[in-house]
Amino acid sequence: LMELIKLLPVKVDSEGKTVFMEARVREAAQRRKEPCVLDLTPSNVRDYEQGRLSLLHRDVEGILERHQAEYFVSRLECARIRSGFEMREELINYKKALYLLYQEGMRVEKDLRQLTALCHCPIVARAADRDRPDGGPEPRQQQG
Repeated sequence: LMELIKLLPVKVDSEGKTVFMEARVREAAQRRKEPCVLDLTPSNVRDYEQGRLSLLHRDVEGILERHQAEYFVSRLECARIRSGFEMREELINYKKALYLLYQEGMRVEKDLRQLTALCHCPIVARAADRDRPDGGPEPRQQQG
C-alpha cells in the first residue's frame, strides 16, 4: 500500500503539510460534472457514487499520469482488491434478499393475524389439545 501511496501526486505547502494535488482532483471532478471528493462530508456522502471498482479506476486515471495509473491499477489487481469489491456486491445482494424475505414474512404474519381475528381461533393449538387422540379441544363442561 505504501508503494502505491508514493505514486500519488503530492506537494508540500509552506507549513510543511502534505497536500494532494487538489487542482488535479478538482479538475477531474469538474470534467465529469460531479461533486469533488475533496468536498465530501458526512452530510453529503450520499451525493457521491461509491462501491464500484470502476470508480476507483476512473479516479486514479483522472489524477495520475497514464503510466502511473496503469501501474497503480495493476498493483490493485495484485492486492486482490477486485475480490473485495465482488464480496461487497454479493453481501449487498444477500442483504436485499433477506430484506425481501423479511417483508414477505411480515405480510404473512399480518394475514394470519387477520384470519385469526376473523375465525376467533388461536393460531397455535394448546399443548393439551395436541395430546388428545382426536386432536380437538376438550369439550366444555356445562355449569349448572
